[in-house]
Amino acid sequence: MTLEQQHSLLEQYGVLFERVYAQPAGKGTFKTNLAVNLHAIRELGHESTIMATDGGQPELPSWSEMLAEYVQYLYDHGISSEAIDWMSKTSPARLLDLE
Repeated sequence: MTLEQQHSLLEQYGVLFERVYAQPAGKGTFKTNLAVNLHAIRELGHESTIMATDGGQPELPSWSEMLAEYVQYLYDHGISSEAIDWMSKTSPARLLDLE
């Protein structure tokens, strides 16, 4: 989805976007989505994002490595600890009624 399409969905329906660490690139390799996710978070706001690893696929690192790298990447690129907590803890907990 383009950012414009995402923005439209966000405005119309108040959706949340799952932004995963990586995607399979074929032949046992993967491509990280970190830069794309960072751009989307900056454009659409952290409030509409749920961070996820999409772990469990054979070509990907362990979920704990992916999550640690994801958090560090966002923090290193100016995303606040509070925003990271929102995307990785608060928002998912709300969806599961675990507040």
